[in-house]
Amino acid sequence: FDRVLENAILFAVGNTLVCDDIDEAKDLSWKGQRFKVVTTEGILLTKSGTMTGGTSGGMEARSHKWNDKKIEGFKNKKEEYESELEKLGSIRDMQLKESGASGKISGLEKKIQYTEIEKKSIEDKLNNLNVEKRNIEDEIVRLSPELQKLEKVINSRATKIQSLEKRIDDIVDEIYKKFSESVGVKNIREYEENHLKGVEQTAAERVSLHNQKSKLKY
Repeated sequence: FDRVLENAILFAVGNTLVCDDIDEAKDLSWKGQRFKVVTTEGILLTKSGTMTGGTSGGMEARSHKWNDKKIEGFKNKKEEYESELEKLGSIRDMQLKESGASGKISGLEKKIQYTEIEKKSIEDKLNNLNVEKRNIEDEIVRLSPELQKLEKVINSRATKIQSLEKRIDDIVDEIYKKFSESVGVKNIREYEENHLKGVEQTAAERVSLHNQKSKLKY
């Protein structure tokens, strides 16, 4: 540069270090003992941590390259999320499905509650029936000996009654023996049976004759 401008340049630049790349400039400016650093691409890094300049050259190119890659990644993610959303359906559809599922779940929960109540009622009735069954069985066991005694008494009395009826029939047959022989029957009971049949038949014939007379009058 022109020596006439040396003092002005030294005043402006001072103790600023010059580096070839941005990574080296960052190390010198922001790590350890800090310096004011400028790269050959025109990027200025101050000790306070600011970075300016570098609008021309590699920094801008790298920035654009990084931004393009990042934007492309965002686009891919966006398309991926849109595809997932399309598969899932709209929020409205999801809400409707959720509402329908919630309604079904609520209905099933109520049915479960009613079923549990009914189950409890049935179990209580079953327990009561089991208690009643045991009571009846105990009563049967208690009454069985007495029932057997009663059956023996009944059988014994039935036998006696049959014996007495036989003796009575024999006595009656003996009393009406001559009468039975005169009318041609084995015993008086046969006569009474035949006589009763005849009376019943005669009564039936009279009723029939009466009905026929009534029809002839009208």
